[in-house]
Amino acid sequence: MSKLLDDNQSLLFFVNVDSVGSVRNVEKVNSKIDINDSIVKEIIACIIEKEIHFFYCFERPIGYTDKEAIKMLKKTLFHNNSNKLYLINISFPGDLMSLYYYKKDELSKKGIYLSKIEYLKLRIAEYLN
Repeated sequence: MSKLLDDNQSLLFFVNVDSVGSVRNVEKVNSKIDINDSIVKEIIACIIEKEIHFFYCFERPIGYTDKEAIKMLKKTLFHNNSNKLYLINISFPGDLMSLYYYKKDELSKKGIYLSKIEYLKLRIAEYLN
């Protein structure tokens, strides 16, 4: 993971999730560089075993009331098929690293070195709390 961050690389996962955002399987993983299959399998296993959820965000379509939009959403997500999966894509590290250089510069003025992996761990901890 440290090498991916240090090389400014990202991964794009195409995953199938159920109606509550649980990852059921991974269709494909894209990257600009060749990544060892065992690393990809390890990341996928972690996502599934830790039951990490990826939630949908919806915006009310123009011209529909809130009530109409909710009715349409319910029909789409829960239409007589509780086993239906939805394909979404997930970018890693995505926005998690967006303020790394700012924070690194801020801390370096105080004589503190901040690695990318340390920063990523801090950001993940923020999301989990």
